Amino acid sequence: MKKYYFLFLSVLIIPQLLSFASTPGDFEIIMERIHKDYQNTPNTATLDQNVKELLNSILPIGAWPDINYSDNSQTNWSPDTHLKRLGSLVKAYTRSSSIFFEDESLYDIIIQSMQYWTNLSPEPKSSNWWYKSISVPQEIGRILISMRFSKKNINQQLEEEMVRWMDKSVPINTSPGKDGSNLTDICQHMIMRACLIQDSDLLSFAVSQSTNSIFITTGEGIQSDYSFRAHGPQLYIYGYGREYLSGVRNIAVYTANTEYAIAPEKTAIISGFTRKGFIKTARGAYSDFNAFGRGISRADATRTDVDLVEQIKSFDLEIHQDEYELAIKGMRGQVPLESSVNPDNTQFWRSDYTVHHRPKYLFSVNSVSSRTVKTEMGNGENIKGHYLADGSNFIAVTGDEYYNIFPVWDWNKIPGITIPEDENYPQRPSWGFNYGKTAFVGGVSDGLYGVSTYQMNDYQTTAKKSWFFFDDEVVALGSGVNSTSLQTLNTSVNQSHLKGPVITSINQQEQTLSSGVHQFNNNLDWVWHSKIGYIFPDHQNLKLSNQIQSGSWNAINISQSSETINSEVFKLWIDHGKQPNNAKYAYIVVPGVENPSEMADYDTQKIQILSNNDSIQAIRHLDLDIVQAVFHQAGTLLFDNFELKVSHPCVLILKSIDNQSVKVTASDPTQLLQNNLRIGFRFPGMDRFKIANLKLPEGDLAGSSVSSIIDMDSPDFGNF
Repeated sequence: MKKYYFLFLSVLIIPQLLSFASTPGDFEIIMERIHKDYQNTPNTATLDQNVKELLNSILPIGAWPDINYSDNSQTNWSPDTHLKRLGSLVKAYTRSSSIFFEDESLYDIIIQSMQYWTNLSPEPKSSNWWYKSISVPQEIGRILISMRFSKKNINQQLEEEMVRWMDKSVPINTSPGKDGSNLTDICQHMIMRACLIQDSDLLSFAVSQSTNSIFITTGEGIQSDYSFRAHGPQLYIYGYGREYLSGVRNIAVYTANTEYAIAPEKTAIISGFTRKGFIKTARGAYSDFNAFGRGISRADATRTDVDLVEQIKSFDLEIHQDEYELAIKGMRGQVPLESSVNPDNTQFWRSDYTVHHRPKYLFSVNSVSSRTVKTEMGNGENIKGHYLADGSNFIAVTGDEYYNIFPVWDWNKIPGITIPEDENYPQRPSWGFNYGKTAFVGGVSDGLYGVSTYQMNDYQTTAKKSWFFFDDEVVALGSGVNSTSLQTLNTSVNQSHLKGPVITSINQQEQTLSSGVHQFNNNLDWVWHSKIGYIFPDHQNLKLSNQIQSGSWNAINISQSSETINSEVFKLWIDHGKQPNNAKYAYIVVPGVENPSEMADYDTQKIQILSNNDSIQAIRHLDLDIVQAVFHQAGTLLFDNFELKVSHPCVLILKSIDNQSVKVTASDPTQLLQNNLRIGFRFPGMDRFKIANLKLPEGDLAGSSVSSIIDMDSPDFGNF
């Protein structure tokens, strides 16, 4: 595989990036690529308009009056804006398509602005290490490299003074950025500095440090299931995962076909994370909010980064090109979403996260166990996101169901969670690690179908929550629902943008709901809204809201706007009442239902709830001939003259049970089972069990799924 990655990188990237008349050295090659990369954004019309405004506001001394150069804030550090603006001036001066290209007066202003920065006393300083260690040196590096390709260069003394600013970073081996995306960000400006001062040892060190971070780890970074962890064992496929991928992509492209090129086996790992992790979170132009960590509280954050995916595609192997192309077309809206998605189910056992793709929809579950931590709060971000990892669901048909909804969200009714009605939104300490309380969290997947389960024990509430994934539907079961909280306990079914009418069926009588809050007392058959249907086989006490909700970005992120936002929201939840004892729930989500008539025709008889209690939760799908089961303890499940027995708590998928040759796929959500898992299955008319004796994965594969066949030739079960 190594040589194919190397050849592919050489053939694809180098002809596009090299433009020197003579053969340059590696320093010049890398700098030219950095310069070209820097010029990719924004488009020239936007750049020129921005520069016009900056030139109108800059002072003769090279500073801007709206920047507080003595600011030391943790976020939105004002002096950083000076360098970003200087960068825009340099882009315009060095871009041949700009009206300011090689403009003499602009050159003088650039020099004046640089001198103002280097002469600042005292030096600007933020309380956040990130600015001096990443943001400032990266921007300075790009500025200086771009000026190397200009008509008039910077004088050596001024360049050296600017380069010294690049070396003020916290030491790489002791900084908070010694791992993951922060590490690759630091290495990028070290590469720039090495090229500017032509230090081959520094360049080798920077590249080796960044490539050393490209490995499958049990710490922060890419996991064996291709999820990504950051800030402890915390799900961050986007957010820090995106930053990491972007940084590695930059270094791979900058150094390709030089002495410092990234090794092919490292590129293969990046390919795996992109295709099997990063892309998996996307539905069209939007990605699952669960994958963003505290970044969910930033405006416009949850768009899919299709440009980054396309850049990774450019240096990946030919055998993966069709896979990338299909995903990219879906993200760009160039083909209908249904034709850009291949059915699959992925259980990220390292991060307690499941994604289920079908042409008509994406459905995810984000949970937390005693092995993982809940979504963080930090830098004043994600102030209300305390419950984000408590079984939250992303249910998407068009992809934009939740886009920028977060300022007006009711944060104790995040889709999927079972939480007491507490509008005070408890806050965890900034950057605090909040581990889950139970080990039985995870799921099983055969790559096409799956089950996700979450034994919850938090907020004075316990519940056994499971999701069963099929083709047209996802079934959600809850059992052992108990709470000693004084507040009403709710299970949120969904909370999304209100788009179009809300239709309900009560005793097979359809009704279009007016705006407001509606209550249904054990009589609601189904709800249809925005191409998603919700079926309640046990009816239950339900509430539905379809009205305007208000909030602000600042209420969830102190660096964002405090302007009040009003938006129409669809919200559906099960009301368990106060202090329920051994309550349960069941509902079926049917995404991709075009209209209420199609909803009314849905055949609920194909879904059989075989069990929903403290011991076993199980579903049989008659059309697919599939049984899926969560055994919270060792035991036996009886159904339709079949009998299923397990030796330990586990999660199972059984396929083709009517054919006397059953494919069984199993996992141990606790990731603790030392003995083999024995699964017995008794076919109708037989007086004995047939057995599958499964050796479950260990180490960083613990919690992943294994499969076997149980048929008439399998051994007898015998005794436990």
